Amino acid sequence: MDPSNIVSIIELSTSALKLGSKVFYEFFGNDRSIEKLQRLNLRLQGLNEILQKIPKSEIPLLKAQYRGIDTTLRECKAFLKDYEATLSSKSGFRAATQRTGFLFSESRLDSFNKRIDDHFHELNAHIGFRIL
Repeated sequence: MDPSNIVSIIELSTSALKLGSKVFYEFFGNDRSIEKLQRLNLRLQGLNEILQKIPKSEIPLLKAQYRGIDTTLRECKAFLKDYEATLSSKSGFRAATQRTGFLFSESRLDSFNKRIDDHFHELNAHIGFRIL
């Protein structure tokens, strides 16, 4: 795998993290989806940090993981962009309906939380084995 690919994945991770933070902090309340957005934001932050710790020399060893991470981050970022657009849309019945729909997007949030958590643990295990 080309070292520039890891740079693009780190940039994608950073971008998703920033967008997740923005969406989380623009939307507040006591709904469970808010907690899940917060968890997603924390997981994106952890993934971003661990991606930056991987030495470029080890990139070829993690080619399969990077493909999965790239897919997850692209889907997550698209979801967060839609969420952000819905939050910033003008008021009205349609906007309120869209916002309500995102409040009940818990299964998608659960999926992103699980997938990002899995990626984090895979990479963390790789770093742990490297230390041994």
